[in-house]
Amino acid sequence: MEISKQINDLLEKYECTAKELANASGLSVSVISRYRNGTRKPSELQLEKLFRGFASIAEKRGETFDTLQSLNMSSQKSKDMDMFIRKFNILINTFDINMNDFARFSNYDPSFISRIRSKQRTISDSDSFAEKIGEFLNAKYRNKEYDNAVRALTGIPAVTQSSQDYVQGIRDWLLSYTAPIGSPLMPLNSIPTDTDGQFSLPDTTVTEFSDVRSYGGTDEVCQGELDFLRYALADDHVTQLYIFNEMSHFIFRHEELAGEWMGLMSLIIQKGISVTIIHNIEQPFEDIVMGIQKMFPLYMTGCLKPYYLPTARSDVYYHICGCTDRMVMYGEGVHGHENHVRLNLDRTPSSLEYYQKEMHVLMDKAKPLMNVYQKDNGLTFRQFMRADMHTVGDRKGLLSSMPLNTMSEELLISILTRQSASPEEIDNILEAYREMKENVAALVKHSSVTDEVFILSEEEFRQKPVPLSLSYAFADRNFYYTYEEYLEHQRQTQQFAEQTSNYHLHFRDAPPLQNINIFIHERKWVSVSKSHLPAIHCVIRHPDIRRAIEHIVFSLSNP
Repeated sequence: MEISKQINDLLEKYECTAKELANASGLSVSVISRYRNGTRKPSELQLEKLFRGFASIAEKRGETFDTLQSLNMSSQKSKDMDMFIRKFNILINTFDINMNDFARFSNYDPSFISRIRSKQRTISDSDSFAEKIGEFLNAKYRNKEYDNAVRALTGIPAVTQSSQDYVQGIRDWLLSYTAPIGSPLMPLNSIPTDTDGQFSLPDTTVTEFSDVRSYGGTDEVCQGELDFLRYALADDHVTQLYIFNEMSHFIFRHEELAGEWMGLMSLIIQKGISVTIIHNIEQPFEDIVMGIQKMFPLYMTGCLKPYYLPTARSDVYYHICGCTDRMVMYGEGVHGHENHVRLNLDRTPSSLEYYQKEMHVLMDKAKPLMNVYQKDNGLTFRQFMRADMHTVGDRKGLLSSMPLNTMSEELLISILTRQSASPEEIDNILEAYREMKENVAALVKHSSVTDEVFILSEEEFRQKPVPLSLSYAFADRNFYYTYEEYLEHQRQTQQFAEQTSNYHLHFRDAPPLQNINIFIHERKWVSVSKSHLPAIHCVIRHPDIRRAIEHIVFSLSNP
């Protein structure tokens, strides 16, 4: 039974008011009101105050407080703490919070915070801890980009809030029963794109209609596709979304529309809706490049499944088809006559049945656009990389941080130990580190490797500390350099280049990439990986998409 219901049942049982309970427990009436409506949960300390308050009230009425009832209330504590820790970890990953910074701000020991995150320790006063998190975010992460991320993740309208309301909003969200909207999007810092502020909150307003709504002409069709996403986002019964679109260039060629499409799709993913997109790859090369730049932040969440159709399609018509559990979208146009295009949103049962079947047929014909590797299939990725190191072909890397394998083992252990890494974490990272060194040693025996590494100035580093690149290890958390360690790794990387035949290194300023590493095996495959955790690696073999990414890499390497 939820604590909110138990509190209300006890108030009814003892025929007392919230004000009377507040006086008896020492809690405020407003706090008790939040407990009663379920928007906030009591910490262990506050539970004890509630117990004492009810016991006092029962005693005044000549009754005995039901200790079994109190045990039932306490039984929720473990479940509630799991939710709290889940939300805490989501905030850490979303904002890429440096735990040492938070520890200094909150006066908690870093190792204690690490054990809380791994559920090895519990929080005696979760209310105070949650308030510290809110105060830290308010002090360090208040700008339009981060405020929009807070709103998308928690529903808190952070942009318009005072510091006091912002802190209370974060605290109440952490302590509430409300589940987080979904897995956090990583690309607050991601692959560069022409769209400014692509993850800003879009307009999510929907206008109801009965069965069918039609759109005609390019501008209306673009709005129709955006409306389709809005309806999917607004409908709590939607669990999956499919789109096949040969007309995506209508939206992606317009920055404002592209930004709104990306924002809606990011919210859909955050809500936990399963998203599958069948891409049109038979289009002009510049449109492929443009689409890759805009879509990759979503690919790198690991929450979007991209496919393509390998068979040739009509050079006369282009089509769009989309399906959710409760609505379909369908339309067509004629090549060369962009205003002669039409799109419908349809809820009728016959259309739902027809177009959902059509989407199943398309999925049977589609092939994965890329292989996506995360922790659950990380061993497969590492086996692929080990095997590939023995195949001949030049490699190129465009890296936002220095490769782990160029660091000495002593420096690596020192960095991990300084940040209270557990023995299991150290063993896992060292295993991956040694494997990477073996892979590169085997590779340079027969092929050339060129790494372009973007280096931060001391001022840039102080503004945004850099984590070790641990994606190959699929580690559970980030470990950060001090600036001195960062410089030492630079020196060791330069030394490695000087001592290793077939390895070429170029340091560059002003990184265009943050949180992204791109690796190319020429004419074979391209891998796009996150340098921050949680790790995701997208391996692309399709020649058109591979060439598009190589084009992006060349433009970044030669600004």
